[in-house]
Amino acid sequence: LTATQEQALRAWLQAQHFDLLLCGGAKGTDAVATTVAQEIGKQIVAIKPDYARYHAKTAPILRNQELIKEAARLSARVVAYQPN
Repeated sequence: LTATQEQALRAWLQAQHFDLLLCGGAKGTDAVATTVAQEIGKQIVAIKPDYARYHAKTAPILRNQELIKEAARLSARVVAYQPN
């Protein structure tokens, strides 16, 4: 992320009302979101791709499915950051 993108993500996250950050543990946006969530005292659950168990192209897709299942289990309101 560029400094401007990181600043925009930080501002966006701080304006959201959430108790838990459910993320994919990736570099970039996920890493910044995790840092911000820690800074503002939010709980974080990271579900990372299982590259040891699945093919490199399959692991992220299965991780995304797990994120969706976990959000449904938690009855979470899913909000996705989409930069301009």
